[in-house]
Amino acid sequence: MRVFLAGEGENELGGWAHQRPFRKQPVYPGVIPALLDQVASGSYEIVDAVVWKELTKVAAPRPGQARVRGDDQNLVRARLKAREAGADVLVVLRDTDGDKDRETKLREVASTQPPSPKIVLGTPHRKLEAWILACTGETHTESLGEEGLQKALATRGIPNKGTEAMVDVAKRAEPGKIPPCATRLHRFLDDLRAALSVTTP
Repeated sequence: MRVFLAGEGENELGGWAHQRPFRKQPVYPGVIPALLDQVASGSYEIVDAVVWKELTKVAAPRPGQARVRGDDQNLVRARLKAREAGADVLVVLRDTDGDKDRETKLREVASTQPPSPKIVLGTPHRKLEAWILACTGETHTESLGEEGLQKALATRGIPNKGTEAMVDVAKRAEPGKIPPCATRLHRFLDDLRAALSVTTP
């Protein structure tokens, strides 16, 4: 299964956040590849990736297509890039940044897109660090504010914006031990399994 990634930066994408000419081999992982390995190790190939903010430079949808703006348009653009790369699945992580409507809007746009490539959308609330804490077994992490997240990360020895530490946590996470309250993370993992045709363990 050929997978294309879209995320906000190195935490999500690892070395895939760098453009091809500057991408060192082997590509070091980010959180998305680490979570992919959790559910589908060996059954996928990453074909390319894009940083979310770079999507504004991608050509907009052609006339006659649905008019969308901001994040919504970026999702349409990410799907276009994934299709051009020959991907079967587009995996997107986009923080809500406290915007409780962001996930709903992005899912609405995703539902209007053609069936190929499949779109797997993850929207950590407020930010990816909440999911990392959930991977350690911490509960109610998506209800923490910025200060609460930083304190909890420090307690666990995870540095702010520490990609390597975050990836290590994601790699060691046992999906069965992620708290049920991490509903967005569980939905993302379930959607990954479905898109990659992986049977739930």
